[in-house]
Amino acid sequence: MRSSLFFGAAMLALAAPASAAWQQASSKHFVIYGDMTPDEMKAYASKLETFDAASRLIRSMKDPSLGDGNRLQVFVVSDLTAIGRLVGSNDYGIAGYFMGPVKGPVAVVPEKVRQKRFGEAKMTGEQVFFHEYTHSLQLQNTNKPLPQWLSEGFAEFMASPVFGADGSIGIGAPPEYRAEQLFQGRQVPISNLVSNRVDADYDMISFYTQGWLLTHYLSMEPSRKGQIDRYVAAINSGTPPLDAAKATFGDLGELEKTLMSYRRQKQLPFIKINTNKLTIAPVTVTEMSPGAQEVMPYRIRIKAAFADVGSDLVGRIRAVADKYPKDAFVLRTLAEAQFMAKDYDAAVKTAQQAVVSDPKSVEALSLQGEALLELAKKSKNPETFKDARHLFLTANRLDKEDPEPLYNYYRTYIDEGAQVPEAAKDAVHYAAVLAPQDPEVQVRSTIQFLRDAKPEDAKAQLSSLAFSPHHNRGQRLAKEIYDLIVANRQAEAVAMAEKELVKVTEGDD
Repeated sequence: MRSSLFFGAAMLALAAPASAAWQQASSKHFVIYGDMTPDEMKAYASKLETFDAASRLIRSMKDPSLGDGNRLQVFVVSDLTAIGRLVGSNDYGIAGYFMGPVKGPVAVVPEKVRQKRFGEAKMTGEQVFFHEYTHSLQLQNTNKPLPQWLSEGFAEFMASPVFGADGSIGIGAPPEYRAEQLFQGRQVPISNLVSNRVDADYDMISFYTQGWLLTHYLSMEPSRKGQIDRYVAAINSGTPPLDAAKATFGDLGELEKTLMSYRRQKQLPFIKINTNKLTIAPVTVTEMSPGAQEVMPYRIRIKAAFADVGSDLVGRIRAVADKYPKDAFVLRTLAEAQFMAKDYDAAVKTAQQAVVSDPKSVEALSLQGEALLELAKKSKNPETFKDARHLFLTANRLDKEDPEPLYNYYRTYIDEGAQVPEAAKDAVHYAAVLAPQDPEVQVRSTIQFLRDAKPEDAKAQLSSLAFSPHHNRGQRLAKEIYDLIVANRQAEAVAMAEKELVKVTEGDD
């Protein structure tokens, strides 16, 4: 379900229908690509914007400006088979997925086959999207660590919105795909749940399911108003999660009995938000150029597939570029394929051609700069580092809310081994704000704070990774480093981050 499931299987071809007519729907928060009619695309984009508006309303979230590079790209592929090809196999039971790299967040959902069976339950690609998008909004809203049951429970709480014909939206509807687990599965003891303790006797599906139930009850029961916030505040002040739960929720045995009764209600409540309470961003739909139509299946593979790019794919995209030599979209796609195939000289030339075709393309400028940076790392030529830096600054002037040029500008100094100026430090820290789901950026920002003797800022920056609900080596290392910072052992924290955590988050481990 999570975007952190990286698969090493070989990538298969992603074929587009012969009659494909790719449309692009553009709105404040999303850029959506789909082989759908304009009306279907507009309705789909409006649905996503409605969900975003409702999510921000119930969480009292701000809605800051977004640059083109920081809007979520949504690829609506044909069906679940196409999803399987992108991840490398149809055996993982994935109905859609979400990724949040500094190059720009990406979601992939199926269009024609909306449901995927998980045991006896069903989960749609849209529900996967809403679950994962909620995680993205959580990270945008706060860097306070959330316990796993609450992080996943709230994402499940948001995952099944009910869209009314009158433009209203219902939030908090029960996820039907969890019903079997809720009533027939083995229950995780509530003390385990609130302590983030998952034993071998219980699986993560139980954890997700009961996390949703507890979140739903605490959110909907008037007598429990404010308890979630007090519980999280207690944890962040240093109180162990179990102690925080007992102090906030009262007798846990009684709470567990109440939950078992609560789940048996004939109809659980949800929050209905009328359209007049929502400010929904407008949507513009355009049919893509002939070159973009042809290259789109390859573009999806580059942006969203879990596999390396080989020379065969570069050759196919090159054939499209030969037919449309001035199409900036095609050229950007080719340049990124060449970069991913480590043909940096070719990527520089192609990206430069894309800049000529579209001088205001931040993506093309960034690609040219990235390829130059790789060449500079090999040649150790200060002038090449300088040229790359200039491209990132130019891209940043065009879109100040795109995290990629900011981060790569900072990287030019790190990779050169040069002294990092204050402007570059500011750049990496702001990039971390704009790309909260990219662990590489979070770690680099943390390290810079530690180097500058700002342990509290470093601790806050690392907290989302250190307390991530998805336990892996990166999370464990981050937690160890977080504890070193808390213990005022900053030199050890920096050393461990630079020696071990950087390798994990940057894929060099």
